[in-house]
Amino acid sequence: MLNLWGQFQCLNTARFFDPLPNPRGAAKQRLANTYFDSESEGGPAAALTPEMLKSARSKLTVPGQYEFFFIGVSF
Repeated sequence: MLNLWGQFQCLNTARFFDPLPNPRGAAKQRLANTYFDSESEGGPAAALTPEMLKSARSKLTVPGQYEFFFIGVSF
């Protein structure tokens, strides 16, 4: 993902990006172990309800954002 983001930024900012190599061997195994042993994975997020959306309305700063989310929650 980092290399894809770097390529995107490179195209948009006209700067050089040198892709990072993928981890191999022990470094790859440490990353995998850390990921699978992590307890931060809590499963799926709670569904957005109309009540939750109404309580967060004041925090939505983009014009039309509340209406967009409201339509999505309604269906």
